[in-house]
Amino acid sequence: MKKLVSCSLVFALLAASCGSSGSVEAFCDTYVKIDEQTQSDADLSSPDALEDYFSATQDTFDELADVAPSDIKADAQTLKEAFDAIMGELEIVEFDPTQIESGFFDNEAADEAAVRIEEFYGENCPVGE
Repeated sequence: MKKLVSCSLVFALLAASCGSSGSVEAFCDTYVKIDEQTQSDADLSSPDALEDYFSATQDTFDELADVAPSDIKADAQTLKEAFDAIMGELEIVEFDPTQIESGFFDNEAADEAAVRIEEFYGENCPVGE
């Protein structure tokens, strides 16, 4: 699960429904989906593949922000917003991986939010189910 920290900078990502109190169970399930997506061996070498991968991942980060319990919702929102910014930049370069510059995904706030989300997951979600 430690991959979420580094992947949050790459994918990291969240317009949460502020009126929703969230669900720990739904949060845990969605966290696992993100972890599986970000650790997959997806082919990201072409613009089409990169766009498909990032679009699916963005949907899951949106879901995480929507279902996050109130005590972790702000961090999920931070990841969503970071991911949305990344998607915007990728759209500008038409998802061409050769146009992605070093440091493109660096976002300290998202990294810190990812650490807190990972800690919340470890403290509140059943592991290995």
